[in-house]
Amino acid sequence: MHEGTILVDSEPNVGSSFRVRLITNNSYPNAIHINTNLKKSIDEEKLNKPIVLVVEDEGDIRDYIAEALMGSYDVLVAENGEQGCQAAFTSTPDIIISDIMMPVKDGIELCKEIKNNIATSHIPVILLTAKDTLQDKTEGYDAGADSYVTKPFSASLLKSRVANLLEGRRKIASLISSSTHLKQSIIKESLNKIDNEFIERITRIIEENLMDEKIDVPTIAQELSMSYSSLYRKIKALTGMSTGEFIRKLRLRKAEQLLLSGKYNISEIAHQVGLNSVSYFRECFKEEYGMSPSEYIKQLK
Repeated sequence: MHEGTILVDSEPNVGSSFRVRLITNNSYPNAIHINTNLKKSIDEEKLNKPIVLVVEDEGDIRDYIAEALMGSYDVLVAENGEQGCQAAFTSTPDIIISDIMMPVKDGIELCKEIKNNIATSHIPVILLTAKDTLQDKTEGYDAGADSYVTKPFSASLLKSRVANLLEGRRKIASLISSSTHLKQSIIKESLNKIDNEFIERITRIIEENLMDEKIDVPTIAQELSMSYSSLYRKIKALTGMSTGEFIRKLRLRKAEQLLLSGKYNISEIAHQVGLNSVSYFRECFKEEYGMSPSEYIKQLK
């Protein structure tokens, strides 16, 4: 896409030399770009903004949406469904707004591809349509769309829809991060099939390796057929936690179960959940439950 070349010269037992060549002053017309007119300087505020991907082939509408959202969000743009899918897999946005009628790949196809890929299935998708028939909407919802906005629309309506979907995602993440058995059914109903399977699989993989002090995250990513960065972004989006925080959360939940069983002392429990330093285990437990393991047991008694 960047119209460059990669060359390699390699000699066994001696070494390899790699050369990357790019054309000077090339605007890279076939690459995916953030709209350069809408870029703001990168600062701490921007880094914390949710990312919105706008996929729309009509330039005026694309710019209208981007300008309406850029104050509150970091906005990426794509001109058709094919570019939109590539941008989604590369950047893992927090939400996607896509037109339906587009060249190369339409919004329905984009939505299906996003929702059927484990790395992006959690991303809410808003479809923009000029048609408002029940059949058209049914097709979109069947593809996994989370919401519809009918053209013409106001910027305030679109912003409200985006904010509501993101707030819904935050509530689900909060449920997962503070999950008890009573909340499991609510979480299951709130997530789609792929995301439920993802949470179940990664939880099982981690729990099977809890005694390992340093759980191998790249191996987990490989088992899930994901890159390390995709795994991180997926967990962050679903739970609001980093991969490390999610692993620690599962260690402490298991520790709580072992405490409640009354069969093990604190040192044994710390070892069984892979927190081999008892002082560190106590510190983590207190941060999670607001009291030390011994205080927790006393309170229950």
